[in-house]
Amino acid sequence: MSERTIEYMRVRDLVPAPRNPNDHQTDEIRASISRYGYVEPMVLDERTGRMVAGHGRRDDLLAREAMGLPAPDGIKVDDDGAFLAPVTRGWASANDEEAEGYLISSNLEPLWKAPELAEMLTDLAGSELGLDGTGYNEQRLERMLEDLATDSHGRPTDEEDGSLLELVDVTIGEPTTDAPLGSRWRIGRHLLIVADVMTGHDQWAGELTGPDVIFCPYPGPFVPFTSKLDGKTLVMVQPEPYLAGHVIDKWVSVFGSDDVVRLS
Repeated sequence: MSERTIEYMRVRDLVPAPRNPNDHQTDEIRASISRYGYVEPMVLDERTGRMVAGHGRRDDLLAREAMGLPAPDGIKVDDDGAFLAPVTRGWASANDEEAEGYLISSNLEPLWKAPELAEMLTDLAGSELGLDGTGYNEQRLERMLEDLATDSHGRPTDEEDGSLLELVDVTIGEPTTDAPLGSRWRIGRHLLIVADVMTGHDQWAGELTGPDVIFCPYPGPFVPFTSKLDGKTLVMVQPEPYLAGHVIDKWVSVFGSDDVVRLS
């Protein structure tokens, strides 16, 4: 049995596999390395001298090196400024087919248990660092929760309980803000109306004026209060006081409570 060892090697000298069907999620790989540092070694095939795992991480490190960025945690730098990354050594393929077979097997898509994954992501979304570096964002998480809460025809999986979070057995705790049905809130430059989206048209339709207004029905606790809005104003309509309270809590956790005003 060949012993496996970890050796730091110059990233620019690592030779990629001649064929690699993995369309790497470049942004997600970069975010992961930025948040967690460099954790998992690349793998070298001793028979060919080429890589069989870690191509996306190699590409990101080469890009950082070329841009003169600091080396992430876990990466060394030699006297020439070249990045040195940990590489697993000691494995040799029997032939080219075996080398490509391992390359494919090392990139298998994970078969997540969706409810448990949603619960873990929800907990992370509520943490200080949020979902950055996980490969997920808040919009993708909301779509996951919606998919888990409905059947193939878009109907609630439990007709007697329409609570999205309860349907997928995900809890994020009670909101600290009481936002009863019929209340209206100014949140920064945004407006939150706790009303039925379908039957409460008269309570919010008059607010949808001007080119900078975006209608946002059914906002959840992961509503994106980010710079991506580019000065736009959200008019949010949420019929569930529980979720409306979490929308306000999200704003307060990020920006503070000074710009939160209950209008009615």
